[in-house]
Amino acid sequence: MSRLRGNPSAAGIRVAGSDQELDALLRGVGAEKLLIIYFYLPWCGSCQKINPTVDALADKYEQAVFIRVNAEKCPAASKKHHVSKVPIFLLFNNRVKVDRVEGASPSELDSKIRRNLAEIKFQQGGFNPPVAPLPHSFKMTDVSQFLNKQQCRCINDLIPTPFQAFLDGKKLVSGKGLGRMILVYAFREKMVITGLKIKAPVYSGPKILRFFVNLHKVLDFAVVSQMSSTQELSLTEPDLSGEHTVELRSGGLVGVENLQIYIPENMTKNRKTEIEFLTLIGAPMSLTTFANIDSSAIATTKSMSVSANAEDILGAAGPSKRTTADAYT
Repeated sequence: MSRLRGNPSAAGIRVAGSDQELDALLRGVGAEKLLIIYFYLPWCGSCQKINPTVDALADKYEQAVFIRVNAEKCPAASKKHHVSKVPIFLLFNNRVKVDRVEGASPSELDSKIRRNLAEIKFQQGGFNPPVAPLPHSFKMTDVSQFLNKQQCRCINDLIPTPFQAFLDGKKLVSGKGLGRMILVYAFREKMVITGLKIKAPVYSGPKILRFFVNLHKVLDFAVVSQMSSTQELSLTEPDLSGEHTVELRSGGLVGVENLQIYIPENMTKNRKTEIEFLTLIGAPMSLTTFANIDSSAIATTKSMSVSANAEDILGAAGPSKRTTADAYT
């Protein structure tokens, strides 16, 4: 690992002096690491101001990989990532950009690094709390009443049966391709998801469900196939009866603001996947003992609720437009 030039204490920082050097460094970063790319200019006063903070954070977070990039000497990378001013920090989880910090803001940078490292730890199984006891008046149940339906969508649904109609009780059928789909659920508050009920034909129902929690952007098939899921379920024919709850591992998913379920194939590798209904089971996090847990310690990233960043998530045209997650490779 290269040390920051002129600062022997910054052992966690690698240096890219050209686009070719940056490409070589990126190829050596494992997908399981949090990557922070720091775009700077040597003469930039704000960059000089935050450099000691960057050095300290690189030493503090050994689980992260820092790459320091001269924006002028790496024009291709600067153009690709829309770097028009410095300092800018881009954070990547599993090769997908998940955060951006503009300007010399030590507290914001530290907070976002800590939060995204917690997300990676959660995805890798490092935080798997048991199911929380609920108040006597509430139990794990259908969470559809807590959905923000305007932000829910499906990648590759058949046009006559859109996802909104599926949420209202109609059959969901995949569109073109090999029966793959990505189901995107957004919630109005943080949730605990412990399982699901699903009813589908045994010949065209889903075989595998892969769960991705609290991502910033809607995934596409090119990106999702390269990512490690938070959890994965392999379904059996009895699971598709809709008569019993299929439990998630380790007590389920905690702190869920948005959930993407990737269906890579169906039971018979048919070119069409069909689902009569899929009901997520859980409860609002506020009604569990997890309500008092620091959200930075569990799977928390930006929510998919409508905000100034809504275009990043859904695209300017709304739910019908597909958005590709920003990857560094």
